[in-house]
Amino acid sequence: RKGQASAFYYGDPLGEMRLVSRVFET
Repeated sequence: RKGQASAFYYGDPLGEMRLVSRVFET
């Protein structure tokens, strides 16, 4: 999933941050 995260980070850093925040919040 690291590769996918990279693509998201480069495509939409804000979106990736939101996703990470969600995972950390859970």
